[in-house]
Parts: sequence; structure tokens; C-alpha cells
Amino acid sequence: MASAVVRERSLEVDRASLSHADGPINATAEVRSAATSGGVAATISAGDPLPVLTSSDHPRIVNFLQELTNKELIDVCVALGLDYIRLANTNTDSLRQDMVHSWLRRDDNVLTESGPPTWGSLVRALELKGFNGVAATIRDAVHL
Repeated sequence: MASAVVRERSLEVDRASLSHADGPINATAEVRSAATSGGVAATISAGDPLPVLTSSDHPRIVNFLQELTNKELIDVCVALGLDYIRLANTNTDSLRQDMVHSWLRRDDNVLTESGPPTWGSLVRALELKGFNGVAATIRDAVHL
């Protein structure tokens, strides 16, 4: 297992094993985050499994996010670490698909802002932006 120490904007990942977004990923990490500027504050104790999401989860994620407007979705994705300017310039017809795909690929600052893409990090970003209903729906569906 690869070990890494990543420090940026008060986010510390002590141990993680990561691979390509479309391949299998197993990660265990200790994450401590103070209030990151616009990021998702997360605390995951050492040894907790992180079920990292992959491209096979894409349709389910998009389905959960259907009730958000494009602007709301951009706000959530920025909280997850995606770049606002790039998102704002995305074709509106494919915006939802592209945003979820970018998050799953860990584009921009995803790893430093919210950590690997997990249901937990998505729920925290939704709650941070005030979309508690969508967050609760995901929590119930994936048993968080």
C-alpha cells in the first residue's frame, strides 16, 4: 500500500492507497480538516474504510443530484474541489454528467478539498451548501 502525506489548506491525509478513477480503489485514511476555504470539513478516523466511488457509480450519483439546479450543482461541486471557472464554462446540456465525471476522476482540487470521492464526502458537501434533503436521501439509500 502506498503511503502519502498531503498537506494543503489544513487537510492532512496520512495514509491512502489510490489508483485510477475507473479502476478498483481501496483506501484507508486518517483525515483531519479545519475549516478549509470552501472545502468540505471531514473527520475520518484511522482504519475506517473509505468506499471510494468509481465511474460505475456515475448514473446513481447523477440520479441523486437531479433535483439540484445547475447553479446549485456548481456550488456543491466547488465545495468538493472542482474549479468554478471550468464548471461555469461547461455546456449546460452536459453539465451534470461532466461535473460528476470530473469529481470521480478527482479533477482540480478534489483530493485536497474533500478527499477521495465517497458517498460521505458528497453528503458533507450537500449539507455544507444546505441541501439537507438530498443529503438525507443519499444517507438513507447508501446506509451512511
